[in-house]
Amino acid sequence: MKKLAAIILCIAGCVATASAQTNKVSSVVLSSQNGEAVSGASVTVTGSNISTTTDMNGRFSIEAPAQYKTLTISHNNYQPSTMNILPDPIVMHPAKRFLEGWGIELGYASSTVGYDSDDFDDFDDEDVSRRGGFTIGITYDYPIAAVNNLSVMGGLFYLSKGVSSTEYDSYDDEYYTEEFYANYLELQATAKYQYNLPVLNNELNAFALAGPYLAYGIGGDYTDDYDGYKESIFDECLDRWDAGLVLGLGLNYRNYSLTFRYDMGLVDITSYDGKVYNRTCMFTLGYSF
Repeated sequence: MKKLAAIILCIAGCVATASAQTNKVSSVVLSSQNGEAVSGASVTVTGSNISTTTDMNGRFSIEAPAQYKTLTISHNNYQPSTMNILPDPIVMHPAKRFLEGWGIELGYASSTVGYDSDDFDDFDDEDVSRRGGFTIGITYDYPIAAVNNLSVMGGLFYLSKGVSSTEYDSYDDEYYTEEFYANYLELQATAKYQYNLPVLNNELNAFALAGPYLAYGIGGDYTDDYDGYKESIFDECLDRWDAGLVLGLGLNYRNYSLTFRYDMGLVDITSYDGKVYNRTCMFTLGYSF
């Protein structure tokens, strides 16, 4: 009924002022973010100096000469809008903030390897453990306008991968440890689907991630404490390039997020006859701007 009344009012105004070659427009300005009225917005007949301001309920009335066909609506907190002269509500979108969509994540990465090789069969007799280390990343979340709750999240992360293994030497009757320690820059491109949870004033969301990653090794060492041997891991042991699939789950509350990611390497990272693949778990805390 309110919409019908507004249409009738606008039509009546246009008819009443037709002889004066003006159109009287009465409407309301709403926020696309929450549907609330936008007060204090400037409404101008585009191309003229005729203007007015919305009241505390977002409503306005303005008389536009018949030759002018659009209104320009502006507000400090919203993107300017240019609309046809219609009685329908005018919806404004929040202004883009500097760094909007960008974020930063800090956390911990725990890594091991999967292997399919006779060269690594002796791992079965060793105590192989994960390597852990610090990780940091910059992310960008780009919403897909055509699909609600779907976005593309890109990220560039610094993280550590590798394993340590302890082997018993029966000849010397002692254990020695080998360390495979590699640092990577990893580029991720994941689809992100977000679902609102009906708690904490509907500001808590769960999300899932899936997509490919591409990584490049920038440093690291292989060490053997049996004889103190040490060398660059990318000179002899591993190839620098790595690629695979990222799967993830997380929660975000307002600007904060908690994310778990699993990297499943799909590329053989060794120069040996066998095949070795990276497997990494990432736990991060994030903040989006």
